[in-house]
Amino acid sequence: MESTLITPFLSQVSLNNRQVIPDFGRTPFGNLLPEIQDRDNLRYSHNQFHIMLDQEDGIGARQPLDQLGDPDSQKRTQAITNHHKWVGAAKFLGCHSIRVNAASKGSNEEQLKLAADGLRQLSEYAAGYKLNVIVENHGGLSSNPQWLTSVIEKVNLPNCGTLPDFGNFPDEVDRYQAVKKMMSYAKAVSAKSYDFDEKGDETKIDYYRMMKIVLDAGYHGYVGIEYEGERLSENDGIVATKRLLEKIQQQSIKA
Repeated sequence: MESTLITPFLSQVSLNNRQVIPDFGRTPFGNLLPEIQDRDNLRYSHNQFHIMLDQEDGIGARQPLDQLGDPDSQKRTQAITNHHKWVGAAKFLGCHSIRVNAASKGSNEEQLKLAADGLRQLSEYAAGYKLNVIVENHGGLSSNPQWLTSVIEKVNLPNCGTLPDFGNFPDEVDRYQAVKKMMSYAKAVSAKSYDFDEKGDETKIDYYRMMKIVLDAGYHGYVGIEYEGERLSENDGIVATKRLLEKIQQQSIKA
């Protein structure tokens, strides 16, 4: 969704928070934060949104951010340093977290150690800004809940946690057990949706079961909405997901 349309849309459907995914390819970093704040009048309170980082600004194009778990120690240090400006950006915008990728190379055990090292150093830096560093199940080993939670446990810092996404799991992984495992360290939640039946229920994910897992874990923070279906428009998919979450919330209150 174009950024100029986000704030009116949020107001229209009574959504009061957002994830910030910077448009690196179009706007230089120095102009990006004032542009986001001025254009969308982002004056949200702390704890209402976070920055999601997948790519860095290149010369007229988007490029992947360096790996926080790079096997080369100099490259890993550089990757950590490259994320520092986004910690400052998150603080400027009033975010509670930055979402990063725990990417690395090597065996599963080697990647665990390297990713944990990069995340620990970045989390130590972010702690000075009272910000969290969170990792989403976002492909590769990060979509293995045992591996990802082991990384977070190895970091062992209170401001380093997970961002469980209801999707983003391979077919062989039980998404419900995976989210349950990740919820122990969750500092945000992403309600992924694909399609809905005539009752408004999600057709691929049992949202009633999933939200029970979220609530049973003692989580009472924000739940982000991410629609990846094809039948509905992006806006309609977001609205349908919000309605489903509200229906579940009302049933939970009555229970």
